[in-house]
Amino acid sequence: MLLGAGASTYVMPNADGAQAVGTVGSLAPTLAFSTFLTGASPFDVSVGPDGAVYLTGAAAAGFKTQNAFQSMVRGPLDAFVMKIDVARGRVVYASFLGGEGEDRGVAIAVDAAGNAYLGGYTDSFEFPVRNAFQPHIGVDAGGSAGGGDGFVAKIDPSGALVSSTYFGGDQNDSIKDLTVDANGSVCVAGHTWSPDLPTVRALQPTFDGGPNSPSAFVAEFTPAGDDLVFSTYLGGAASTDVARGVAIATDESIAVVGYTYSADFPVVGPAQANIGGGADAFVTRLAPAGTAVVFSTFLGGSEDDIAASVAFDPGGAVYVCGVTRSPNLPTTADALEGEYQGGVSPGPSSPDDGFLAKVASNGASFEYASYLGGSGEDYAFDTGVDERGNVYVTGCTASTEYPVTPNALQSVYGGDDSSSGFPQGDVFVTCLSSADFEPLYSTFLGGAGTEIGYGVAVRPNGTAIIVGFTESKTFPLVRPLADRFRRNFSVGYVAELTAPFPSIASAVFDSSAAALTIVASGSLNGDVAVDVDGVRVSPPRRAAVNTRKGRVRVKGTAAELHVDGAGEHSVLLVVDGVVSDPHAVELR
Repeated sequence: MLLGAGASTYVMPNADGAQAVGTVGSLAPTLAFSTFLTGASPFDVSVGPDGAVYLTGAAAAGFKTQNAFQSMVRGPLDAFVMKIDVARGRVVYASFLGGEGEDRGVAIAVDAAGNAYLGGYTDSFEFPVRNAFQPHIGVDAGGSAGGGDGFVAKIDPSGALVSSTYFGGDQNDSIKDLTVDANGSVCVAGHTWSPDLPTVRALQPTFDGGPNSPSAFVAEFTPAGDDLVFSTYLGGAASTDVARGVAIATDESIAVVGYTYSADFPVVGPAQANIGGGADAFVTRLAPAGTAVVFSTFLGGSEDDIAASVAFDPGGAVYVCGVTRSPNLPTTADALEGEYQGGVSPGPSSPDDGFLAKVASNGASFEYASYLGGSGEDYAFDTGVDERGNVYVTGCTASTEYPVTPNALQSVYGGDDSSSGFPQGDVFVTCLSSADFEPLYSTFLGGAGTEIGYGVAVRPNGTAIIVGFTESKTFPLVRPLADRFRRNFSVGYVAELTAPFPSIASAVFDSSAAALTIVASGSLNGDVAVDVDGVRVSPPRRAAVNTRKGRVRVKGTAAELHVDGAGEHSVLLVVDGVVSDPHAVELR
């Protein structure tokens, strides 16, 4: 569906029959960079302090290495790590990481010094370990790899392998996500069938799963990587619990999301106290160093619901995205899509919808929840938040009517929805405003074949980097690397979407003229407002906007404009609901 076609506002029915009205599509994204990655399928992406893009995933023969610590593939699939200087259009380093078995990198994060940390899965006895917490793969009573272990590796800014370790017990263990805090401590989450997973200062020290029922786990490594801050199981009794996402807030508290079939999954101060049916998503927040549960809640309806990714916003609230078949997901009145889109008879065999939810920082309520999708299969795989608090979601869709905005980079579905399993469709990228959850933009991205969006990383300025897999020779390319589309190889992609967020070049309050003057360096085409210290100060009758000079002049005394107190005051420019970076106002 095209949101806001022919108008500057959209009107959509919500689940309760009410209507949500607001400005839609305030930003027009452009494709600033896009390239194929031959022989690789990237699963996750991160942005470094130098602006470089870091990737990990799985790669086979045909993947091109550069300044590599491991230049050859050693198994059927190896993990890979890659750093791209997008501004200069060059690969800084690209390397395999693996042994004789199968190895997959599934998550990557970068610290303030430019060190990259990747986590994933390996069943290789000869996985390259260095300065390891656990130097050997966990084996079962028969001496086999027990299904495989998780791994964590650290790569320095030049591409050298600093450390790497197995993490697991005598059964199958897999790391599904990883993040790093300001001190260099690495937090991982995943699932395990091992009753002997290393646990330290654990909130839940005992494995409660079974032969066919894994338990979730969360663990934090010290900055040196050779010891654990804590490690704990997380789940209910004798049922399946899987962690899929982890994030660390500025206060070093830890959010973990995934899904559970356990009616007795531990809940604390929940927005939803009881499991809805089948599998429900869960959202759990731990205190720093895993010392306590801050909150823990179910999130779901009567069918299966799976949380795939988590991110904190600047205020400490928790965003979660995932997949659902529930017709009664607890959506909010301002939802982009308040009702299940997957069909008239939802059930176990119905198409999946994506979903996005915002959980309050204390876990007591869902501040936002919406379906994302159309009549076909839709998967929301990853989410990220920029410094303004705007939220980004990517995944894949086989719905020709997935909701896109009039300013979409690609407003027409390009894929083929004829296959089963993952839809042979397009990537979607949807960005919602922090102010009111209105879609700033929503777009398809893809060619005539299959595309999947596995990961998104967001620069502070709102540039979104999307990674995944494509089978489309016609996938759009901009300033590509030397890699070309080759049908006999897996073909990954990296795409960078930019959007013209407004920004403030200067802001001055002149007390003699009783006026606040703001000079913008972005677009002022649209409804313009000004906030000072979080208070809106510019009703239209008091603001003069010069779009040609990019200037906003707001008349009013210091008290009226909330700049009469001592110290600096934070000014925000709001254009069609899109918020600029904060700017300190100068008094004179």
